[in-house]
Amino acid sequence: METLVTEDRGEIQRTLLCQGPVQITRGRKRKKRHLSLFNDVLVVSSNLTKKKFKIKCIIPLNYLWVMDGEDLSIEEIDTCKTLFLFWPTGNFLATFRSKEQKDQWHYFLKRYFTCDYSLIPS
Repeated sequence: METLVTEDRGEIQRTLLCQGPVQITRGRKRKKRHLSLFNDVLVVSSNLTKKKFKIKCIIPLNYLWVMDGEDLSIEEIDTCKTLFLFWPTGNFLATFRSKEQKDQWHYFLKRYFTCDYSLIPS
């Protein structure tokens, strides 16, 4: 489900497009994280259900590339529920709870590359 929330933070207006839990895999390490996709950045944080959470990574979307896990052949990973996210300084596999959830995230991320969100009226 698309969530459109616009926040005014000084001169930066950010629209929340999608958010949810994910399992991040880097090398052999797997961690539960929370992704928040805004119109200009992807925020990776610790679990939002806790009273406190930490932002682990903020990735500008203009540096982000996305590959569907079904195009990869990686053992030990459920590729039908996985997206490979990479940018110049890092990468990780994001495994979602369901194929439908992964498809939703892939849709929103692909849409960024074909749409200029700065044209969305506030």
